[in-house]
Amino acid sequence: MRRIVFVIMGLMVVTFSVKAGVIDEKYKKAQQYFYAKKFSIASQLLKTILSQKPDHGEALSLMGDVFLMNQKYNDAIVYYNQAKEVKSNVYIEEYRLGQVYTELQKPQKAIYHFVAAYQKNNKLHISLYQCGYVSLVQLRDKEKTINYWQEFILKAPDDPQRPKIERVIALLRDVNFKLPDKNSDISIEEVLLLGGQTIASQKLNPHDKQAGHEKDKTNNNNQGLLDDDEL
Repeated sequence: MRRIVFVIMGLMVVTFSVKAGVIDEKYKKAQQYFYAKKFSIASQLLKTILSQKPDHGEALSLMGDVFLMNQKYNDAIVYYNQAKEVKSNVYIEEYRLGQVYTELQKPQKAIYHFVAAYQKNNKLHISLYQCGYVSLVQLRDKEKTINYWQEFILKAPDDPQRPKIERVIALLRDVNFKLPDKNSDISIEEVLLLGGQTIASQKLNPHDKQAGHEKDKTNNNNQGLLDDDEL
């Protein structure tokens, strides 16, 4: 009897391992299609994975990425939140939600999630930059912009954008400097014109990656999303 039980248990373990291996292979293929911008195929593979393993955190997160890249922001929110429920390290999902709410023009929620991402990973300095950017462009809040960007350049002194950010901070500190209203014909880019270049043209797009830190999930330079293994 013991031998039979042992054999059955062994078969169960082997069967489980094979199934897990198949899911892993499908996830790798989904990643490959995602990097190739074949989002529809990636989505179908991810759906198959999630039908077999609904708590596959990486698949849930990547599905959120697919919807983010397709500008289906409400769907992206659903999957990122589901990923947060099953993953132990969720700073990337918090950052993604910050991106989504930035696109949805919901600055308070965007900042909330960027701050949450930074709290979960204090090396993710780009979150501070994004908080400042949202404060500037969507809230038109000089004080918040200064505070977030001051902290950003303090934590990331070697960032190539530092000189431009410092010049913008100097402008914002001028009591006579007024930011244009959101409905103004004058754009914030024109107001913050710096040496023939605008801060907006130099900013990190909400969909850009932080160059040099990507591994595995974002080894495509055109991908536009931070990697789960970043930093």
